This record gives sequence, C-alpha cells and structure tokens, in this order.
Amino acid sequence: MRSITGQSVVPISERPRERDFFHSLSLSLSRSLSLALSRSLPLFTHSTYVYLSIYLSIYLSIYIFLYIYLYIYLIYSCLSIYISMSFYLCLSIYLSIYLFHFIYVYLSINQSIYLFHFNHVYLSIYFTLLMFIYLSIYLSIYLSIYLSIYFTLLMFIYLPIYLFHFTHVYLSIYLSIYLSIYLSI
Repeated sequence: MRSITGQSVVPISERPRERDFFHSLSLSLSRSLSLALSRSLPLFTHSTYVYLSIYLSIYLSIYIFLYIYLYIYLIYSCLSIYISMSFYLCLSIYLSIYLFHFIYVYLSINQSIYLFHFNHVYLSIYFTLLMFIYLSIYLSIYLSIYLSIYFTLLMFIYLPIYLFHFTHVYLSIYLSIYLSIYLSI
C-alpha cells in the first residue's frame, strides 16, 4: 500500500506488537503513579501544612520580636536623649552660675571699685553666658550620644534574652501548634 507521496505505508494490523506493549506499559505505569499520588495526597498535604505552619510561626515570631525590639529601642533612645539633654542643661546652668560667682569674686578682689562696677560685672556676665551656651550645647549633645550608645549596648546585651524567651520561643511554639491544628482541619 502506498501513500500520496509514493512511500509505502504499513497497516496498523501488520505493525509489530512491541509498540503496543510499550504503549500499554507506559499507560499502566502512569495510571499506577497517579493512583499512588492520589492515595498519598492527604498525607502529603498534611505534612505540607505542618511544615508551612512551623515556617510561618517562626517567621511571625521573628517579625514580632524585631518589631518589639525596634519599638523599645526607639523609646529608650528618645528617653536617653531627653534625659541627657535635661541633665546637662541643668548641669550647664549650675556651672554657669558657679563660673559667674568665681569670676565675680575674682575680679572684685583684684581690681578697683570703678572697674568692678563698670567692667567686671559685664565681663563676668559675658563669660557666664558664653560658658552657658557652650556647656548647654556641647555637653548635652555629647552626653546624649554617650547615653544612646550606652542604652544601645545595654539593649543588645540584656533585652534580647528576655524577648527571645518570651517572644521567640513561646510564640513560635504556640503558633506552630495552633496553625498546624488549624490547617490540618
């Protein structure tokens, strides 16, 4: 039997039986594989849900841990800056009053009455204001940076211990159990 192009065509009934054997074997293997996958699908989905719940619980616990840590860090840094600014402002006022008293007494003892009344009082006030501005700006900024670094190191050492125990471990265990039960149902 010949086709349109002139080549000979073998009928289906005269083809070798090997192709039918391999075709039936591939069909039987695909059916058995699909049957095995359909039987093991509930177990696969359950384990997937469990692993997914554990992963999500760990992720959420780390996220909540970092959020609480950042929030407390911002509170402590703002408080440290505020405390340092107020403390060194008071200290600068105290030192300026002390310097005013020192300059006033020193100039009143070593100079005459005329210079005392017209020059040294104004000069002492001038130096006092200069020292007040210098101390209130420089020392407050310096101590604010120092206390912020101190609180930062303190939080990096002590705070993660408490937050790790109370947030990371217990919350991850709770969320993993809860999500595994919820997703498996």
